[in-house]
Amino acid sequence: MTAPPRDGKKKRVRPPNEALASVLAGSSPARATGPKTTRGRGAPQALPVGKLEAFYHVATTGSFTAAAAAMNMSQPAVSQQLRRLEKELKVDLVGRNQLPVVPTRAGALLLTHIKAFFTGLPALLEGLQSGPLVGTVRVGTSPLELRHVLPTWAAGLRAAHPEVVVEIEELVHVDLSRLTRDLDLIVEVLPTLPEGIAGRTVGEHRIFLVWPETWDVSTADVRKKRLPTTLLEAPVVAFHPSTDLHNLQVAALEAARQGSVATSEIRVAASATSTDGILALVAAGVGYSLVPWPTEYGPASPGVRAALVPGNDLRIPIVAAYAAGPVGEGPSRLISAALSAFE
Repeated sequence: MTAPPRDGKKKRVRPPNEALASVLAGSSPARATGPKTTRGRGAPQALPVGKLEAFYHVATTGSFTAAAAAMNMSQPAVSQQLRRLEKELKVDLVGRNQLPVVPTRAGALLLTHIKAFFTGLPALLEGLQSGPLVGTVRVGTSPLELRHVLPTWAAGLRAAHPEVVVEIEELVHVDLSRLTRDLDLIVEVLPTLPEGIAGRTVGEHRIFLVWPETWDVSTADVRKKRLPTTLLEAPVVAFHPSTDLHNLQVAALEAARQGSVATSEIRVAASATSTDGILALVAAGVGYSLVPWPTEYGPASPGVRAALVPGNDLRIPIVAAYAAGPVGEGPSRLISAALSAFE
């Protein structure tokens, strides 16, 4: 048995950030305690690609379920792969106590290094054996995403693949079953994805308080992170109850009213299925509202004033959903190229 060192010094343990950095650099964080090899002190080790792929899909979809669908694996298997990677790196990569699942600071760092590799890999592998990409990408989306998210995406896809045609349909109601019939992608706020449907986060909304420009609303209250007193008893313009955003909007409104002195319940004066419809009703003075918006400064609509919801930094992911396909098969070359164009 080897005697302990006489100077009493303990073996150095790498901090989590150093362990992560060593993997990004292509070396093993456990090398100092492992057996000597003939490859030399600085020789690169094989990266844990399978475990990194599990982390990538969880981080970009915000869901273990969606990641499992994208990888054609069971949810426990994906979770186990990610746990093993975190154990090797000695650092947590995602937070597990919230939905959607969000990368930690270390996870965000890792994601910036591996994202381009995994997003471009399917199209690259198929492209090595195929000619120019030809076909039509059929996309369903809301008017808001069509205006702010899809134009840049469509331009990028066409620049990379000039023979691809883009067909975009504005959706009043989201029907994910159409992904197995007549749509290739649905780009929308999708809180949950059913079995057989995979998705990738391609953007995010923040929640903005909007009110008629003619109303006397104290912006000082907004800056103090509370709902302006003028709005506590005012009517609300809501998303239509048939939409996925209706419940999210009501929950955000109730949270904004917390701590305020209100003598009545939330009163819905009107509802609409789109953000544009709500803004038109607000501009007409029907009521105030809370709306999602994919830009930093919020809606700039005639007759409407806007500010971030007091005390609420909720961010809602925008997801590009597609049919996962048979087990063992990834997205088609066309869908992979379309997803890569969101980068």
